[in-house]
Amino acid sequence: MAGISGGGDHLRKKATGVRTWLQLDSTGESNIVEAGKHGVMRRTGLSGLDLRILDPFLSYPATLIGRERAIIVHLEHIKAIVTAHEVLLLNSREPSVAPFVEELRHRIMQHHQATEALSREEESLLTRGQNGDNTGPPLLLPFEFVVLEACLDAACGYLDEEATALEEEAYPALDEVTSKINTLNLERVHRIKNRLAQLFQRVQKLRDELERLLNNDEYMAKMYLTNKDAVERRLRNSSLSSIKHEIVQRVLDERHGMVSGETLAQDRGNSSRFSVDFHPAEQHHQKRAIRTASSLSRGSQFAIHTSSRRYMIGKSKHLGVKDVEIIVEAYFVRVDATLSGLSTALKSLPRNTQGFLGLSVLGEYVDDTEDYINIMLDDTQNRMMQKAVLFMTAGVVLMAFTTVTGVFSMNIHDFSLFQKNDPPNYYFILFCGGGTACSIVLYLIAISWYKHLGLM
Repeated sequence: MAGISGGGDHLRKKATGVRTWLQLDSTGESNIVEAGKHGVMRRTGLSGLDLRILDPFLSYPATLIGRERAIIVHLEHIKAIVTAHEVLLLNSREPSVAPFVEELRHRIMQHHQATEALSREEESLLTRGQNGDNTGPPLLLPFEFVVLEACLDAACGYLDEEATALEEEAYPALDEVTSKINTLNLERVHRIKNRLAQLFQRVQKLRDELERLLNNDEYMAKMYLTNKDAVERRLRNSSLSSIKHEIVQRVLDERHGMVSGETLAQDRGNSSRFSVDFHPAEQHHQKRAIRTASSLSRGSQFAIHTSSRRYMIGKSKHLGVKDVEIIVEAYFVRVDATLSGLSTALKSLPRNTQGFLGLSVLGEYVDDTEDYINIMLDDTQNRMMQKAVLFMTAGVVLMAFTTVTGVFSMNIHDFSLFQKNDPPNYYFILFCGGGTACSIVLYLIAISWYKHLGLM
């Protein structure tokens, strides 16, 4: 019964689109979250089309997209949603993703410890600043950029491991097919070449995605989630404080007007009549002040969102996108090394790019091996055709000799040449020997002629 209920829960989750996500917050703590499509949309502010990029049943190329509240990361085996305070990772239990999860948790914990140390240092610097010390604390990358760098590093490392494994398998196979050409070795090299072509396509897609980010500052500016969150909080606090001040000021003004009217009425001697009409008027003014405050609070939400977006766009234009540009450009150079075919640059590049340059060298080695095999096959085919010409010529000569001997072996009684039997069959043997010698001479003449024409 437990197995049946477990299977029913799995089918129900699959039908409703519920998936298991690994949540890592800014402190490095991890939790397993089961959320459906709409739950993730409310949590991250993404649309349904954005979540299709992370669908494991759909094939999408390498993608890095920044939205209002999250960054979508789809790089090789890594499918994640990064916000300013947490990261949601899909398929975290797969063997290829498990090492990345540990590395990501380690980097997040290091960033959290560095952030706490920086806050304590800022407090001490504020105290020292009062004594005339103007030195500032070092700057740290935002949380989302720490996760982004870990994702890019893991994706490049994953491609590097595949390149190394392909090299270790390819070179022995190419050497073997060079020394011994057969169907099994040729099929093995063909499979290796297909894998090499697929790997180049994946690397090319990752390179194109990084190049798209580098060519557009607005795309990179959308990835500053921490700054956008801080700006929205600051604008929200300032707006709420101004709204509260305005409400208090309006209520005080209304009450001040009420008190002045009541004092004036008492001076005229109509205090009883005015005191009866005063309370409904005061309630009306208070309700109007509350309605005004609520309308201001509702309008402030849209104003905060709009002003924060305008502020971030203007800030990105003035201050640039240096942090994310440095990260993306570093890994763009690393990925671009996969597509360079300069084997001489292998010794001068850093060690982590040698595996990628090995792919280019391996590609050239595969092409050279194919050319060598084609040359060997052409040479073998030429030699076989030469032998076929020799055998066909020998066949023609032999057929002519057989025809001649067949004609002279006939028993013709009226022909005087065959009636002499001293020695017996003398002329027959003479014709056979002469025909054989003539056939050999004709065959040698044919071979000499073939060599003269350049066919041999």
